Amino acid sequence: MKKITLLFTFLSISFGFSQNGGVDCASAVSVSTGTITGTTITDTNAGADENDFAWFSFTAPGDGTMILSSCDGGDDTHVIVYDDCAGAALVENDDACDLGDGNAWASYLEYPVANGTTYYIQWTDRWSFGPFDWEISFIGCIPPAGTVAVVDDCANSQFTIDVDVTDLGSNGALSITNNFNADVVAVDMGVNTYSVGPFPTGSAVSVSIVGDNADCDISSGVLTDSCPPSNDECGSAIAIACDGNYAGSTVLATDSGGNGANDVWFSYTGSGVAEDVTLDLCGSGYDTAVRVFTDCPATNQIAFNDDNAAACGAGSTRSYLTFASDGTSTYYIMVEGWNTSQGTFVMNVTCAANIPAPANDLCANAEGLTLDVQASGTTAGATDSSTGATDDTTCQPFQFKSDVWYSFVAPADGDVGIMTTITGASDQANIAVYPDCNQLDDDSLGCSNGNGGEMLNVTGLTSGATYYVMVWSDGIAARQGNFRTEGTFNIIVMDATLSTEDFQAVNQELFTYFPNPVSNNLTIKAQKNIQNITVFNMLGQTVINNVPNAVESNVDMSALKSGAYFVKVTVDNQTETIRIIRN
Repeated sequence: MKKITLLFTFLSISFGFSQNGGVDCASAVSVSTGTITGTTITDTNAGADENDFAWFSFTAPGDGTMILSSCDGGDDTHVIVYDDCAGAALVENDDACDLGDGNAWASYLEYPVANGTTYYIQWTDRWSFGPFDWEISFIGCIPPAGTVAVVDDCANSQFTIDVDVTDLGSNGALSITNNFNADVVAVDMGVNTYSVGPFPTGSAVSVSIVGDNADCDISSGVLTDSCPPSNDECGSAIAIACDGNYAGSTVLATDSGGNGANDVWFSYTGSGVAEDVTLDLCGSGYDTAVRVFTDCPATNQIAFNDDNAAACGAGSTRSYLTFASDGTSTYYIMVEGWNTSQGTFVMNVTCAANIPAPANDLCANAEGLTLDVQASGTTAGATDSSTGATDDTTCQPFQFKSDVWYSFVAPADGDVGIMTTITGASDQANIAVYPDCNQLDDDSLGCSNGNGGEMLNVTGLTSGATYYVMVWSDGIAARQGNFRTEGTFNIIVMDATLSTEDFQAVNQELFTYFPNPVSNNLTIKAQKNIQNITVFNMLGQTVINNVPNAVESNVDMSALKSGAYFVKVTVDNQTETIRIIRN
């Protein structure tokens, strides 16, 4: 239990005037209340060494409190107060100003003074002898003194504040008030400790000791408890609903996710119909992460997002995802942070009609592909098959993925080219290749995640073995209004060793091409304008990209090295891929 000293709240109205002090106590310059500007310590001893001074004197106009401050004076100061030039120091201060007051190394002190007594104020050059401003104030009372300490009662979701009155001062009858409610605790005429509250957990409370003269009231500033949030554990998750807005903090929470970041819990129970439920944390105040589970204790994770720049903006470290509710189950939502990040968050919840998951949503139901035969697919409605940091792909970790699965049998020489092309409104059809359905990052055979269709070559496969291709977009995690980045695509797994006679375009009526093999120019003709022609080498690198916007185009391949190339042609928003040999 940490004790905090209550602070004097007096605010003065002062008048400024320029004044340098005397070089010793005997020549101290008399001042009255106000702001003294441009005080300069005469440097006679070559540098800041506390051997040069500026002296002033002040005669108290009554019993009360003298206040000295250089907080807004613009220099590093040190002040000492005496009541006799030959006497010992009564009080001194070096650094006592908050950073927000203008200079953290400036000086501030309060001292009880007696009517008619002259006090000598010595400013020294301990750290500096540059010019500075300072203020002297007087109030006709002596404030009380005390400390406060928060006493947590987490089991009952409340806390109290112990106020230890250590000095009554001279402010008449005292009482303790707070800004949370109208309760008043009377202070008896002896020093004592008083309990204020209780207050609900999470409340921001300030307590004050007040008396007859408001100038001598003292205040604690804002206090709160250190109890974890009420939804710190899965079993105490806060229920949420569609179109709800929820705010919270993970600062005092504990870690139940195993990644070092504090977390809190929410739950969502289906409304009776299947829905896509979107959790939007874009407006949060720290680097968030969010997970969704089907059980509590949390063992079956079905969705995860760390950063979603597509939804929250470029460079954002905030989270945004959509998960599929079956309409009846309860889902448990963990809000946490990346690594050990913690802070305040906001979570907006929206719901929309559910899009059923594709038949090949899971690796166990992967759709089999025939080499060199193009297939069509969609990521719309797909779920994320990743469960954590070890199986979230090597090229796009931390990102929620709306993924579907395909399988193929490796050809005789073990070399294939895998290509996806976008056919609908989606802008992503990323691919990763695995030897099995464990989809472990350590076992990944290749990964590609640009915007648009992908081209990935995989070599050294075992002839006759089955391999698995995950195709994904960030779409279901980036639902924004009616916009979704998941959607339809084409996929083809190509045997890199087939002859040109064995390789056939899927749609021969879309366009024709010749010659193949080619020495210089490849001619492509279509019934409608050719929108785009992209040539890839066997490493998946783009080597030529043309935008003909004409029904016939000649592709100059004379500068390319001899070997096999894949040419992707788009006509009337349809894309097909052909294999060309460069002589």
